[in-house]
Amino acid sequence: MKTLLAFSFLACTVLQSMGQDVTALLRKAEQASIQHASTMDMAITNVKPRYTKVINMRTWSIGNKHSLAVITSPKRDSGLTYMRAGDDLYMYSPRIDRVSKLPASMLMQGWMGTDAQFDNVLGQSSFVDDFHHDYQGKVDVNGAPCHLIACTPKDDVAVAHARVNVYVSVQHGGWVRMQFFNRRDQVSQQMDALRYGVMDGVLMPVEIGMTGKDGVQRTTMEVLQWRKRPDLTEAYFVPSRMTQLEP
Repeated sequence: MKTLLAFSFLACTVLQSMGQDVTALLRKAEQASIQHASTMDMAITNVKPRYTKVINMRTWSIGNKHSLAVITSPKRDSGLTYMRAGDDLYMYSPRIDRVSKLPASMLMQGWMGTDAQFDNVLGQSSFVDDFHHDYQGKVDVNGAPCHLIACTPKDDVAVAHARVNVYVSVQHGGWVRMQFFNRRDQVSQQMDALRYGVMDGVLMPVEIGMTGKDGVQRTTMEVLQWRKRPDLTEAYFVPSRMTQLEP
């Protein structure tokens, strides 16, 4: 009986420790995108059979709930602006000089004809705070050993994904791959960190490949410049700001 109790206590201790370790792994993996207030210049390239489209944009963000993105090129889309402020989404079109409020469901929609989604540009849910975690062991991704963590959304969190598999590098602690599953348990989107780099002292993925539900990777997101902006506050993210930005 004492042996059984001792084993049970040990098992509970190991599981509790693993849970804490998994949370620490996820916290480090999303550190660059959520921990620092920042501004970023990036390019999204979408390759189609007949043409290639490149969208350049500048973003400002605090955590994963406040972000602002303005398109700087191509010229026909220049000035088009999107903003997330808490649970509210907005779009500003310079052609009609109007700010429109968007439904929250837009976060899961495709962004400007690419394999990226609105939440890829305006901030995803926090895997640490918004999901339950289940450690699945170590696997190889593109020849690199990774921790595989299955994440399921908490009951009070409104997300479109039924679950997400996050692959975290054993070597540097950053995420290597994320697979998003729909309610039919099918992969609806996959993101791969193709290249890592250090910007403003922070290690982060600087090139990301995005694969649609058909399994074909057509979209890449490249970080051109990133820097910390400790002066940014949530007060910066108001609809009137969208009309003041220079593309």
